[in-house]
Amino acid sequence: MSQLPIETLGRKAHSLVASGGKGEVLAVFSSIAYLLTDQDELLWLSGRGSPMHRRCLRTAGPLPALAPGATFSFQGPRLVIEPSIEMGLRNAALWVAEQSPAATAIVQRSVPQRVRALVSRTLQDMRPRGFGRLIPRILDLADGRASRGEAEEVELGVLEAWPAVRSLAEAALRRDTSRILELARDLLGLGQGLTPSGDDFLGGFLFGWRRVKRVEPSIPDLPRLGAFMQVAKQKTNRISLALLQDLADGHAIEPLHQSLDLLLSGHPVDHAHEALRRLTSLGHSTGWDLWTGALCSLLFAFSSRRTGPTPGASIAETEPYALS
Repeated sequence: MSQLPIETLGRKAHSLVASGGKGEVLAVFSSIAYLLTDQDELLWLSGRGSPMHRRCLRTAGPLPALAPGATFSFQGPRLVIEPSIEMGLRNAALWVAEQSPAATAIVQRSVPQRVRALVSRTLQDMRPRGFGRLIPRILDLADGRASRGEAEEVELGVLEAWPAVRSLAEAALRRDTSRILELARDLLGLGQGLTPSGDDFLGGFLFGWRRVKRVEPSIPDLPRLGAFMQVAKQKTNRISLALLQDLADGHAIEPLHQSLDLLLSGHPVDHAHEALRRLTSLGHSTGWDLWTGALCSLLFAFSSRRTGPTPGASIAETEPYALS
C-alpha cells in the first residue's frame, strides 16, 4: 500500500477527520482531487505548495494518482483510499486563516487610494483573465468616468456578464444592499468548469463584503442568504456551491484572505500585491474571478462616485490603471 503523509489540513477538514466516516473521490485533476463524504461534505486533496483552505488536506509531496469513484475512509489518524493509498494524519499541522487585528485596520477614506495603487501595480505586472478583464471598467465606474471598454480584448462570455457586473458594482457604490442578491442571481452558474466564473466572482464579492464591513461598520447588512443559496443550488454544481457558501460565510482560499487583509490594514500595498499574484495564478481564471468580485465589494468603502487621488499621494498610487 502506497503511503504518503498529510502535511497540513484546514479546520473543516480536521473536524471531518475527527468524526470519522467515509465517502468517494468525486473528481480528479492534475493538482487537486475532490472528495465527497457520505454526509455530503466536500473536501479536497492537493500537493505540497498549493494554497490552503479550510476544506483542504495538503500532502507532503505530489498528489498521488487517484480515480473518480474510488472509496475512502478515515481510520483513526489515517486517510485510506481504496485500493492501495494510505495517508498519515498524525503529524499534520492545523491551518487557520489569519486575520489582521481590527486595531490595525485602515480608515475608510484610505481604501480608494490603496485600491487604485494595487490595481495599477497588478495590471502592469500581470495579464488579467476571465472577469479580471473587467477591472478597468469597474474602476471607471467608481471614478464616475465613461467606460473605456476594451471590447476586442475581452472574451465573449465576459462581455455578456458585464451588464450584471456593472449593475452590482453600481449598487455597491450606492450602498444599495437591498438589490445586491437580486442582481447576483444572473451570474450564478455562468461559465464553464467546476467553479464557473460567475460563481467565483460572486463568492469573492460576498467574502469581500464581510471583510470591508469590518473596516466600515456603517455599511448596511445584506439580506439573508438562505433564499439566494437555494437559487444557487439549482443553478450550479455541488463543488461550486460548497465553495460559494464558504465564501459567503467568510472562508476563502489562503491568498484571497491575505490580499484583502493586507490591503485593508496598515501593511504596504506591495505586500498585498504579492498575495494577489499568488491568488491570480490559480486555475485558468479562478483567481482573477475571485479578485474581481472582491474588488466590487471594496466599492462599498468608496466615499463617493468621484473620489479622486489623495493630495500628495505617491506616483505609484495615482498612475492610471491600464491593461498591459
